[in-house]
Amino acid sequence: MPEFLQRTWRQIAAGLPRGTNLPECDWARRHGGIMFVLWAHAAGIFLWLLLRDHDPLHAVIEGGVLSVAALLASRPHAGRRFRATAACLGLLTSSGILVHLSGGYIEMHFHFFVMVPLMALYQDWVVFLAAIAFVVLHHGTVGVLDPGQVYNHPAAWASPWKWAAIHGGFVLATSVVSCITWRLSELASDAAAASAQRFRDLVQSLDAVVWEADPTMERFTFVSRQAEEVFGISSTRWQEEPGFWPRMIHPEDRDQTLAAYDACVRGAGDNQFAYRVVAPAGRVFNVSDIVHVVRDEQGVARLLRGVTVDATRLRTLEGQLRQSQKMEAIGRLAAGVAHDFNNLLSVIIGRAEMLRTDDPVVRRALALISSAGKRAAALTRQLLAFGRQQVLQPRVLDMSEVVRGLAPMLRRLVREDIELSIEASAAGHVEADPVQVEQVVLNLIVNASDAMPEGGRLTVEVADVDLAGRPDGRRVGAPPGRYVALRVTDTGVGMDDATLANIFEPFFTTKEVGKGTGLGLATVYGIVTQSAGDIRVDSVPGRGTTFTIYLPRVERPLAAPAPAVAPAHSLTGTETVLLVEDELDVRALLQDVLAEQGYRVLAASSPADALRILADTSHSIDLLITDVVMPGMNGIALAERLVEQRPDTKVLYMTGHSHDVVVGLGALKGSLLLQKPFTPTDLTTRVREALGVSAPSARGL
Repeated sequence: MPEFLQRTWRQIAAGLPRGTNLPECDWARRHGGIMFVLWAHAAGIFLWLLLRDHDPLHAVIEGGVLSVAALLASRPHAGRRFRATAACLGLLTSSGILVHLSGGYIEMHFHFFVMVPLMALYQDWVVFLAAIAFVVLHHGTVGVLDPGQVYNHPAAWASPWKWAAIHGGFVLATSVVSCITWRLSELASDAAAASAQRFRDLVQSLDAVVWEADPTMERFTFVSRQAEEVFGISSTRWQEEPGFWPRMIHPEDRDQTLAAYDACVRGAGDNQFAYRVVAPAGRVFNVSDIVHVVRDEQGVARLLRGVTVDATRLRTLEGQLRQSQKMEAIGRLAAGVAHDFNNLLSVIIGRAEMLRTDDPVVRRALALISSAGKRAAALTRQLLAFGRQQVLQPRVLDMSEVVRGLAPMLRRLVREDIELSIEASAAGHVEADPVQVEQVVLNLIVNASDAMPEGGRLTVEVADVDLAGRPDGRRVGAPPGRYVALRVTDTGVGMDDATLANIFEPFFTTKEVGKGTGLGLATVYGIVTQSAGDIRVDSVPGRGTTFTIYLPRVERPLAAPAPAVAPAHSLTGTETVLLVEDELDVRALLQDVLAEQGYRVLAASSPADALRILADTSHSIDLLITDVVMPGMNGIALAERLVEQRPDTKVLYMTGHSHDVVVGLGALKGSLLLQKPFTPTDLTTRVREALGVSAPSARGL
């Protein structure tokens, strides 16, 4: 076929109806209309013959033919195409009967021109072509062989071929018009179906319930299928049970919510509502509604259309955010006072230990002062740990080895009526401060033991896990990845939701007065979050609690063990030490302690003072002891200046500030760090370590 003809045919075919099946509801509606017309023809012809000719047999025969066609077209188990063809042929048969009964005055093609557009409503080529073939054969065959049966004009009888051609043109024109109508109907149906599908896809894919109800919210006329996915309630139940949704509203919120809806319907209130509902299973949801009121011409509310969103997770996240902000504020407060407090504690503890006396009363008083100072220092460290502000000294650890190493201590820590089980099977490594990790384990064990006053079973597990998906139930929400999990499970009293919401707050405790500070779990929270980990707590009143700590897995090998601390008899020395400390009392304490141990001490009150001393002395300086945070220049920058001039000088840093402050000032480059407050023994021990280090220590930062 030439290209021109192929292109022309493609254009014609593109404009022809596709003949696709109608949706069942549309087809049934159209078929019902055509059947009404067919039965009307059958009844009309029967009555006409009966009243005009008074011949019952003739009326039954003519009307019966159409009735048979109508009955065939009404068979419920027959296919759509069969029923449509029967209906169309019945209508065309009625056209022939009308020609016959009218004596030729009602020509068949006039009736046919009316019937073909009706037949095109079926949008079925078989039905349509069968109807056209019926008329063409009737006009082309009967109209030529016996013109009087088709035409009522003498000229047609004289020239049947001519009149057949004329009527054929009319038939063709009617068929073309019917095809155009058919095609337009298809396009309209497709557009309506596409629009409806878009609406369904949009409504059904929303993570919300879309609904339509009467103004009283008593009866719903539409509910999207998300009702079952979100709330576990089928949309059918919403629509079939009057008053179902108002009954689901939480009793404490019901009156207020219904009043808000009533105000919205009256046009006197907002169209957004937040309230709680109780699902049939007893689960409480926080929901948020956005409502549109459809009104009639008089402004009276006719129906409501709305969207209901499950806001439970959002409310939970909002609560977690407020909790996080509150804890962050407390942590900042702790970090803000820690520096000055640690300086004071250093002086108190140091001076108390330096005073030596044989008087037992004074010695006992000094011991109490030193003990109280150390307890205050421990309390400060706990506050800094909670606020994620402590200075960490992370190393690559085997969590299983840490727990196994603590096993003897843990067995002594728990009471005899508690069965302790340790299952440490994790092979992965974590990077964390070993002292802080041990503190996490001990705090969780102590809390678990206290939760079992009548004894029980305490299980400690270490395992490799992979976290994926949403962090439901986890307090921090660490990203998906590979973790090592520390799980501590007890069979104790458990906790309710109100307690769970506050367990990580500092000074919150369920223990009686005088037992604990309420900082154990707060410390755990701070250590874990600062170590880029996560926490999950599962608890049921009366059935026990499980704390699960997740720390990120690392692929690096284990760190080398820390160097041993020098024995007490070797803490003296004769080296020259440059001491830089801006706090007078702390500087005087350090100077006295070092001088008592035999060191030559050059004391400076500021980095500028230290640089002047450095310029004025020709003696070698073996060790620089400097505070990290000072006015004008920080200790890290001072150390860099000094080491440039005297590369052999060792450096020991001191700080009472938080981890973020120290790290923010620069890298410590492997030098040792002494955290305030400290005792004279801590100071002299770390001085010997610093002087004896020839390479960056594994314990440096």
